[in-house]
Amino acid sequence: MIDLNQKSYLLKNGYEFIGYPFVPPTPFRPKDYEKMDDGEARWPPQKNPSYILSSHPSNLLMPIDPFVYLKGRETIEEDLNRLQKPADYNKTIYVMHSPPFKTSLDFIQEGKSAGSRSVKIFIERHQPCLTLHGHIHESPELSGHFFDHIGKTLCINPGQLTWTRRDVSKLSAVSFEIDHIEGTLSHTIFQP
Repeated sequence: MIDLNQKSYLLKNGYEFIGYPFVPPTPFRPKDYEKMDDGEARWPPQKNPSYILSSHPSNLLMPIDPFVYLKGRETIEEDLNRLQKPADYNKTIYVMHSPPFKTSLDFIQEGKSAGSRSVKIFIERHQPCLTLHGHIHESPELSGHFFDHIGKTLCINPGQLTWTRRDVSKLSAVSFEIDHIEGTLSHTIFQP
């Protein structure tokens, strides 16, 4: 296993992976992988009080005010502006928890978008060869697409929780050859 949490990993063939784990807040209790998207982001409805695990070895739940908690953290936009720069964006693959906003990768119920504006702006600005996303498990089923393009960047969210007639979940995964991604892109559920 390789830790990509805001770090990079260079493959022998020159491709570089860079990871980013944070997502905009969900309408549930805040989690340690949530940050406000940017300075203009609307506050999501949050349960107050909320609880977060303490850093104490006992792992006690500590009550917090979600607004104070989120306001005290840097934003996704600020993080992305400080993220390590790759050697070559044309050979860079970002592994980003949140999908980009208003793409076919961030659909939730009622056709709403729940991805990150900052992630989308970052991709538009830098145009890496590929970005891999997750977080919004139902999006490919709702939108009918597991990939999208932002400029020349291919963005993928394989999704999850596709149910068969026997109520058994099938693994949603994507495979490809790194030197010819679009020509070899395959999904375990959706047709290529």
